[in-house]
Amino acid sequence: MTGRPIKEGSSEDWAGIQFGEIELAFIRVDDYRAPQWPDSEHPKQFHLDFEVDEIKSEQRRVLDLGATLWQDFIGPNGYGWQVYTDPIGHPFCLCCNKGVIWTDQGPIWPKRD
Repeated sequence: MTGRPIKEGSSEDWAGIQFGEIELAFIRVDDYRAPQWPDSEHPKQFHLDFEVDEIKSEQRRVLDLGATLWQDFIGPNGYGWQVYTDPIGHPFCLCCNKGVIWTDQGPIWPKRD
């Protein structure tokens, strides 16, 4: 999904992905129970937002990778976000907010050509 290689030394029990100084690490958990988002009895363990320039092409890509679209908050101007779950139920979002200015009163959306 991220396009980043799995970190050297990863195994069946642990894997990492490096982004400059930031690393995402994943560890196998005994007796794992997949989240049933948005059910709070089986809550999410993490949430990632992926900022994208084009929602449609990225949507096709994540759906092809096994994601499921849950909610679409893309406005008529093409900005906003979509909520997905990965194949085992973890939620994540594709966000198209390039050029948005965030203020205390809410976002100011740029004009699209």
